[in-house]
Amino acid sequence: MEFDNKGSSIVLNSNDRIIRVYSLKFKAGEMVPTMILDHKFQDTIVRTPWQGCGFGSEYVVAGAGHKDSHQIFIWDRSSGTLTKILDGPKDPLEAFDWHPTRPIVASVSILGLIHIWVTGVTENWSAYAPGFDELDENVEYREREDEFDYEDESDLERRRKDEQERTIEIFKAEENVNTNRIEVHKKRRKLLLAGPGSNKEDKELMKELDDVELDQFISFELDDDHSKDDFFIPIDYRLEFQHHHHHSPPSDDNDNRSNNNHSPNYPIDSS
Repeated sequence: MEFDNKGSSIVLNSNDRIIRVYSLKFKAGEMVPTMILDHKFQDTIVRTPWQGCGFGSEYVVAGAGHKDSHQIFIWDRSSGTLTKILDGPKDPLEAFDWHPTRPIVASVSILGLIHIWVTGVTENWSAYAPGFDELDENVEYREREDEFDYEDESDLERRRKDEQERTIEIFKAEENVNTNRIEVHKKRRKLLLAGPGSNKEDKELMKELDDVELDQFISFELDDDHSKDDFFIPIDYRLEFQHHHHHSPPSDDNDNRSNNNHSPNYPIDSS
């Protein structure tokens, strides 16, 4: 016979080879509790006699009294189902006890040997982090060259600020652009010499009129059947250039800039 930790239940080992669990109900004014049967446990196949019984947390435990086996039966306390049978050595079981707070059972054989029963836990290290690998044996780990290098916090902070404060040039012409796209960027507001396929009049206008200001961004898409050598200044802008050319002749400074070819590298992109 044994009480549970709360003193509200009792387990009994009877001569009829049945383990019984009773709940104890105390009524007001009565010193003797009322016993209510909760479960009955037995080995219905071989009618095993029991060497002892007890509680183990949420389980009921009993030791088999066979002369040629060392077995411990564990039942679920709430449902009454058999959960596990612990098979030990051939030495008969003499006594056992469950740890009060941990899932550990200690049993004593007739030879005086103490056996400790614990729960086997398999650790799944791969669940801790995506980079973890399970190993069956020790292996030599080769680290990366900079894996465990120490970096100064001030250097990291300075590098982070430099990346945040970096100016991005959104008007600069790209070197590698689509060959079927010709663009005029109005950031510098200058028109430079067109490609070798432009006619002579276009070239002269674009040499002399460096300071013509544009009111909008110009972008032309050429058909697949046309090459970049077929590009000419649009008629609207050509008229504007000609008007400016006849009424506002370029100064000496403009002539020098066009002849020396020192204009900023922002041409009509036909590459």
